[in-house]
Amino acid sequence: MLDFLVVVSLIALAIGQGSGHSSLANVDYSQYVNPLIGSEGPMPGQAFGGGDIFVGGAVPFGVVKVGIDTYETNLTLSTINGGYTPQGLVTGVSMMHESGTGGPPKYGIVHQMPLTAIESPINILDNSTYWQNRSGNDTARVGYFSTNLANGITISLSGARHSGIIQYDYPSNEKHVLVDVSHYLPAYGDPDSQEFLGCEIELQDDGKQYTGYGISFISAQKACDYKDNEITSWNVNHTVQAAVDEWNTDVFSKIRVPLGNAEDETNIILMYSSLYFVHLMPSDRTGENPLWESGEPSWDDFYTCWDVFRNTVSLYHLLQPSYYEGMIRALIDTWRYEGYMPDGRSGNYNGLTQGGSNADNILADAYVKGLKGNINWTAGYQAIVKEGLGALYDWIPLGYLSSDGSAISLSRSVEYALNDFSLYQVAQVGAPVDAQKHRNRSAQWQNNWPHNATSVDTTPIFTGFLAPRLANGVFNLSNYNPALCSECEWSAFSYEATPFEYSFVVPHDLETLINFMGGTANFESRLDYIFMPNTSQQNLDFATPYLYNYINKQYKSVERSRALANQYFVDSDYGVPGNSDASALNSWLIRQMLGIYPIVTQPIYLLESPWFSDINMTINDKATLRIIAHNLDNSNSFYVQSVQINGQPWDKNWFEHTDVLVDGDTIEFYLSSKQTMWETGEVPPSPGHGGKPNLNGTYPMPDTISVR
Repeated sequence: MLDFLVVVSLIALAIGQGSGHSSLANVDYSQYVNPLIGSEGPMPGQAFGGGDIFVGGAVPFGVVKVGIDTYETNLTLSTINGGYTPQGLVTGVSMMHESGTGGPPKYGIVHQMPLTAIESPINILDNSTYWQNRSGNDTARVGYFSTNLANGITISLSGARHSGIIQYDYPSNEKHVLVDVSHYLPAYGDPDSQEFLGCEIELQDDGKQYTGYGISFISAQKACDYKDNEITSWNVNHTVQAAVDEWNTDVFSKIRVPLGNAEDETNIILMYSSLYFVHLMPSDRTGENPLWESGEPSWDDFYTCWDVFRNTVSLYHLLQPSYYEGMIRALIDTWRYEGYMPDGRSGNYNGLTQGGSNADNILADAYVKGLKGNINWTAGYQAIVKEGLGALYDWIPLGYLSSDGSAISLSRSVEYALNDFSLYQVAQVGAPVDAQKHRNRSAQWQNNWPHNATSVDTTPIFTGFLAPRLANGVFNLSNYNPALCSECEWSAFSYEATPFEYSFVVPHDLETLINFMGGTANFESRLDYIFMPNTSQQNLDFATPYLYNYINKQYKSVERSRALANQYFVDSDYGVPGNSDASALNSWLIRQMLGIYPIVTQPIYLLESPWFSDINMTINDKATLRIIAHNLDNSNSFYVQSVQINGQPWDKNWFEHTDVLVDGDTIEFYLSSKQTMWETGEVPPSPGHGGKPNLNGTYPMPDTISVR
């Protein structure tokens, strides 16, 4: 059992409620945040199918996320990953949660439940006897949450970095607080659910304070010190105000858009709400690592590296370089002490690997964009080389993933290829002897690509797809339909998307991919088809709508991506298209609104079309990137006619990181309602092109890796 100490850092049993909301900053951007976006799914009142978000009190990347826990009586529709559901029974308040995660929930500790009585029918040994319905509507703002229980108790709360404050207003003189240190968030019927291991609690000062563990970080004294330093008074409003000030200063003010236009109000809310969710996880636990002492930063709750590597971490690179450096160092330190970097990590534990080893991509993306600080990149390269890939028994000797030897072989094949491209990117300087080997392996997706595989029941018929291949080298095309994947779960050929869609996911070598699909005209036709109604049977990759840039038809990228954003992102409780994947969906929307989309593991950004006429971003802590959209009308005049970067005409629909994202400068878009092929320069690069795919062990892995 891993012992780890959490003290409920402050419990306020005071009279009064409500929250102040002014800010010490020049602009209180927090007023434009709706913390309930994603709290509901497509069925009103049900969280199922929604964003699985945390709702409560927190600061950017804080350890503590204080909020209510709930129970859904309909277990078939139960989703309590962040603790909160719109109408579930309130089971209490706890200090730690996650946000935007699929799979089983985590944490739900340390837990309290306010009670007005403890006699029958309430039985404190049977928690279902004191769970409460809510009355009225919940109130959620940045740094503040309140709810009214059916028994008349009002709960108000706020959170600081390592501590929180909870206020209970009782309807009568009888007041009780039940502390349940055995509580956790259950995953009903899931074999990976948490379980209770043990706990201890000690009352002090005649019951005015308690300390204990079941899970604890360092010590009770350290937790009490956090409480004393971070919670300045017994007034909830003071903690709320401190949180609002921190969010405004450290997050919201990093992207400044015009606020006076009523027509833009919804977009403004979507922008700042998305920034809010992007900064809830991972959790900065520097100084709170109970597993080892290294002097390096410590971060946890990298819950979905397989999603956030696509466009979230590159946003941290620009907006939060100090935090981001700490994340990278923490990932490397996890490899140093536990053997592998995580694909998903939570609760001081590396979880499963969904597909590839996507912390590799995170490190490579930071490396090629010049993130330095105190990162040991020699160790970083070694951490990437120690790939946490579960099917190397196929990938190395065969040069592909066999369908009879590896589950989800097709989705993993393109992810493994990108992981090897990440190694190539870092090895070019750190280990040049090994660089070409990894570039060759990054082309091994081609070994799962029979050129005679065809689509089924499509007009037109498309030829050339990722397809299952047996370990004996034979392609298994019997009754194969790339548009189907048997619900796209763990036993399928691909995970969470069909092979049809995964066949587009080769961001490091679009040049080869376009050739494999029959050239630019056929590539365009296939992209057009996938965006037609009812042709996409599962999720699209984050980057798929932007691939028209690679055939110099950027206007189609703008059209497709805007249509998706407008369809699926709204200012309402059901405001994101499903589980937000630790805010990966929110960061996709931010990128859409900025009009620049990153190509992961490359220092390349695609130019699209911004949603605001004038955007000022603070990047790298000191520089300013200004994005201007001339003649913008979000209803129809959003197609690009021309672009200037740093005052100079720009004929490419992409730019490099060093062009404007180091020292800052200006990108100007000239827009109209006309669909225009304005770009005349070269298409975005394909740095993986030219790799020669390994087949049957041509390039075996050496016993040792040289690092220079």
